[in-house]
Amino acid sequence: NPITDDEDLQLLFSRFDPNARAEIIRDPDTGDSLQYAFVEFTTQRQCNEAYFKMNNVMVDDRRIKVDFSQSVAKEWNKFTMQRRRGQRQQQQHGGYGGGGGQ
Repeated sequence: NPITDDEDLQLLFSRFDPNARAEIIRDPDTGDSLQYAFVEFTTQRQCNEAYFKMNNVMVDDRRIKVDFSQSVAKEWNKFTMQRRRGQRQQQQHGGYGGGGGQ
């Protein structure tokens, strides 16, 4: 949910690990939430407990999906490359064009 911030998630997940760190992933240009986040835990036990107890929980009027993360570097690189490619095409074609919706 766009109104949820890092501190909200950190507070929610700190019941499993007082040192949990949460970071909402944001659009690098606008700062808008991309509607997903990463939460890091100190131990695997804390991570597992959060996974089983927080998956499908309502947060700010939306259900959250909790899952284990694999490396997202490949997906992030794909996302940024698409953005760069789009910016280059706009520059080459006069900067006109519409944006896609969700």
